[in-house]
Amino acid sequence: MGVLVAAVVAFVFLDGWLRWIVIALGVVYELVETAAFVRWSRGRRPHHGPESLLGTRGRVVTRMTPHGQVMVDGERWRATSDMPCAVGDVVEIVGAEGLELTVRPVSRPVDATAGGDGERSPDP
Repeated sequence: MGVLVAAVVAFVFLDGWLRWIVIALGVVYELVETAAFVRWSRGRRPHHGPESLLGTRGRVVTRMTPHGQVMVDGERWRATSDMPCAVGDVVEIVGAEGLELTVRPVSRPVDATAGGDGERSPDP
């Protein structure tokens, strides 16, 4: 848009070499604006798809040895983990390949009869 405005202004109101300077400045403005937009858009996290779930937590819904399913934000996803996870374990999404998530255990549910502080760390 900057080049178009610069060209119209230059050809209507200016003569000679000043006309070409204004057009060149319009081109430079467009290049800088485009580069800034590309840089800004690459720095943003995706808002959809498995990549948008990185860093979030979910709950295991089928036993994972090493494959299973997890529930994240009300959606059921296929997942894989390096460590076995039982149903109900809390996991964190650390990767995604296609429609399968890679997770790592964060905590395991504590039995109400066992006592404790409500959470326990994953087994080593």
